[in-house]
Amino acid sequence: MAAAGLSACEHAPYGHDTFTKLRVTNVRGELVAEWIARGYITPLERGYGIDAVERRTAPPFATVAHYPDGWRTTAVGPNIHHWRCPKPLWLAEYEGDAPVVIRSETDGKTFR
Repeated sequence: MAAAGLSACEHAPYGHDTFTKLRVTNVRGELVAEWIARGYITPLERGYGIDAVERRTAPPFATVAHYPDGWRTTAVGPNIHHWRCPKPLWLAEYEGDAPVVIRSETDGKTFR
């Protein structure tokens, strides 16, 4: 009975309102891609099933893609490390959770 309660607690940090960063590297430890996922991550045989909100790719053709409505995909690679992270600022602004602040370059005034 206690084991069932503990297993439920283990999954609580990966609820819908939590975010996880996944860093995918090759066998030499070089960055391939970084993902930010919202909600549950599902361990699979070769990676993780995620609901991605952001993806960054490595140089030489580095790109950043945002998915404000989420994109169900799979993060795969020889080495994947993951940890909890805060909600990306761009997503918080998009969803109205954070104020958009603009600072004037000429006089330093702040506008919201």
